[in-house]
Amino acid sequence: MKLFNFIFLILFSFLLLQCSSSTEQSYLCTQEFVTYSVTVLDTNGNPAESVNIKVTNKDTGQPYKVCSDGQNVCQNGVEGRYTIMHDGFHDKISSDREDMIVKGTKGAKQFKAEYAFRSGKCHLQKLAGPDTVSLSSN
Repeated sequence: MKLFNFIFLILFSFLLLQCSSSTEQSYLCTQEFVTYSVTVLDTNGNPAESVNIKVTNKDTGQPYKVCSDGQNVCQNGVEGRYTIMHDGFHDKISSDREDMIVKGTKGAKQFKAEYAFRSGKCHLQKLAGPDTVSLSSN
């Protein structure tokens, strides 16, 4: 009986050590679909409608079709807000950092802004970039 208890104690200790030596931390993700947008103002400071938005990777020049057909996550000009990135790109964006160039045009008016995003454990995260931009003639 003592031998059985001794073996049981050794096996139990071994299992306990295995459980506590895990270096991977668990985490919970929400079901939220995160989107990032920019408010575009016209030259009078009013929300701009019908602005053509293009998002590209600054280093590679790769375009991102953030608001392509069939996606219902985009704010295409509602109150001047335009979606520039969302969780649909979570697996395509680096977990370190990716710099993006967002350009908008409406007729002869335009804007250009730089952003940085990274893929977090669950969602994309915006690291840098303005919340509001203004169209100008240059």
